[in-house]
Amino acid sequence: RARLLHAVPQGWLCYVFTDIQNSTHLWETYPQMGRVLDIHNEVMREQIKEHAGYEIKTIGDSFFMAFPDCMTAVRFATVLQLRLLYADWPDSLLQLADCQ
Repeated sequence: RARLLHAVPQGWLCYVFTDIQNSTHLWETYPQMGRVLDIHNEVMREQIKEHAGYEIKTIGDSFFMAFPDCMTAVRFATVLQLRLLYADWPDSLLQLADCQ
């Protein structure tokens, strides 16, 4: 896990929270949501590590993270959006209204 790769951050930090939009609906209606969550979590943890972040807590599809400064957190969020956009999602997921 990404949180084990870096020391617990100290001092002034920038916190980031993420959550998959409409995930409750997706869990109820999309049978491959477990696979989707695996892809999501892999991308998240790669980017947390890449940007020297610290995974404080994960609940379901929500992440709570700390970064050493705000610029790093913004870079993380920007790159993360691109990595999620181009992740290898199942084609059937991309056909759902919530995912377009």
